[in-house]
Amino acid sequence: GAMPRGVTSPCRSSSAACARSGNAVLMTPLRDPNPPSSPAHSHLMATPMSGQLECVGWLRAAVRGVPAEEASEALAGYFAHCSASPAEAIEQRLDGLCDKLRAAAGEYEAEEIDEQCVLGRRLYHKMLLAFLESEERRLQHGHFVETLLSQGIFHSSLFACCMECVFASYCMQSSVFPQIMHTLDLSPFDLYKVIDPFVKHEPSLPQYLRVHFREVEVKILEHMAWALESPLHAQLREYDALLASPEAAGGESRAATALEQFLKKVKYLAASRVNDLCLRLLLRKELVAQIWECIKVVVEGPARHLMRGRHLDQIIMCTIYGVCKVNKRQEEAPKTFRDIIEQYKRQDKAAAKVFREVRMGDAGEPPQDIIAFYNKIFIPAMKDHLLRILDASRKQQRSPCSTLQSTAESEIRPPSGVLASPQRVLGDRDVFVSHPRTPVAAMTPRTRTLYAFGDSPSGGLLRINHQLASQPRDGSDAANALRALSTTPSHGAASAAMPAPAAVPAPVERKRSHEGGMSKKQLQRRLADDGAAIPVDRSSSHGSSSG
Repeated sequence: GAMPRGVTSPCRSSSAACARSGNAVLMTPLRDPNPPSSPAHSHLMATPMSGQLECVGWLRAAVRGVPAEEASEALAGYFAHCSASPAEAIEQRLDGLCDKLRAAAGEYEAEEIDEQCVLGRRLYHKMLLAFLESEERRLQHGHFVETLLSQGIFHSSLFACCMECVFASYCMQSSVFPQIMHTLDLSPFDLYKVIDPFVKHEPSLPQYLRVHFREVEVKILEHMAWALESPLHAQLREYDALLASPEAAGGESRAATALEQFLKKVKYLAASRVNDLCLRLLLRKELVAQIWECIKVVVEGPARHLMRGRHLDQIIMCTIYGVCKVNKRQEEAPKTFRDIIEQYKRQDKAAAKVFREVRMGDAGEPPQDIIAFYNKIFIPAMKDHLLRILDASRKQQRSPCSTLQSTAESEIRPPSGVLASPQRVLGDRDVFVSHPRTPVAAMTPRTRTLYAFGDSPSGGLLRINHQLASQPRDGSDAANALRALSTTPSHGAASAAMPAPAAVPAPVERKRSHEGGMSKKQLQRRLADDGAAIPVDRSSSHGSSSG
């Protein structure tokens, strides 16, 4: 039967009680007392559907009242600073870019593209005004206007960002990045230069689009800007020449500033991935410091040619393998490419193509796997740098304060609030503790050597303590090994440059798939050979001497 009037369910507050408390929301055990817009809900992630609905609403509100076919009165005021009004040239350029989008879309989407181009043009006029106002505040004068408005690539890149907002909001997967670059004939580096200020100049940009543009920027930083035909390479050569000239101290151009900012972002991205991969591989902190120094050698200039036509992750994996190889201790299991690739595949956005197909020397040469690239190209270019960095590391470890290691730790430290796992629990020794993730029955022979408190027998902990107590601290074997390597000619055979996986001699030609590189089964066999090339005696703390 019905409950008497005035009596409420124990699971629901009465309307009057809610009104008296200042909250008109009826409460149930499944209803949170905080409204969705409150700080308590700020940590909740929007779903893709709700994110796109928010973007569509923002887009229509942002361009409300903004003309599509002509400049607003505020824009016209900036155009008046030019010797000749750029209004007509700007609108003609927009017409041409919209024609390219219609041609790429085809007849089926022609009407839909027309509506979206109108939204894109209106957003372009709004954002162009925001760019000009920001530059005026920064420079405190209007002399820059004509120079900025005369740059066709800037206008095309800005319009591409506006259309990317429209396409991403309406989930036009066939038109969004990277397709929009090809359609509008833009290079990834040119688009990159506009993305960051575009996001900054629109404070109300929805989080869904901010994340989308961040993902676009990461793809450009990690490999797209380094493509063979990218204009980035010529600009970096000019930048390096400028730094080497005596006139470099006379001031920096905006182009030089943009390049420096680009390289800083590449290093930041590399640092986050090095930190993540080294934690997964449980590498010692001195190895991480050496890996980071090698990565900076590639990004900052001396070996930057290794990035040309390649992926940042390829350089990181080769660097980790090379540093681990020359620092190997007898009591440690060697880190193989199989180990590195296995942990790499667990990273977000990891792709098998990255380690299966690596560009070799000439553009016409078919791609090969990452082991061939390491032997034939990476080591001949990086051997001397590895030797120098290892020697510097050895000297720093003997000094009271290790500058190299502390600098690397500060540069690749995880962001605040991110819990690194596994966690280092002993400062002077490399001891890590992590939560168990793998059932004991599913452990490999290598992971069975780990100690699980409460599960493993006490003898395992005693063996670990004995290994820590007898661990050598000078690492002289590694230094001697690398000095021996330094005597080999860097331009010689790939197998002589660095001890390669024994079962994979570099000169041997292997059958490749039709697409270039190796098939999945071939690579699995090759990685299995790599791991089997250095057997580990699990009954003692020393490995074989084959590496």
